[in-house]
Amino acid sequence: MYFDKNKLINEWMDFREESISILNSDDRKHIINFDEHSQKILKNVKQHNKKYIKSELLELDNEYSDYASYWNRKYYLQGFKDAMEIFLFGISD
Repeated sequence: MYFDKNKLINEWMDFREESISILNSDDRKHIINFDEHSQKILKNVKQHNKKYIKSELLELDNEYSDYASYWNRKYYLQGFKDAMEIFLFGISD
C-alpha cells in the first residue's frame, strides 16, 4: 500500500483549519485592528488624497492577510509533518 504523507497532511490541515482559526480571549488581545488604524490615518490625510490612500490601505490589508495566512499554514504544515515523522517513522539515532 502506497502512503502519501503530503496528501494526508493537506487533508488534515483542511479538516483542522476551522478549529485552528477560532480565536479565544487571549488571541483577541493580539488582533490588529486594521480598520481603526486606517480611520486614524485617513483623518489626517488631505481630502484629495483620501481615495488613493484608502485604496492603498485596503491593498496593504489584503496583502498582509495573505502573507499571514501563507506563513501560518506553512508553519502548521511543517509542525504536522514533523509530528507525522516522529509518529510514523520514529526517531532514529
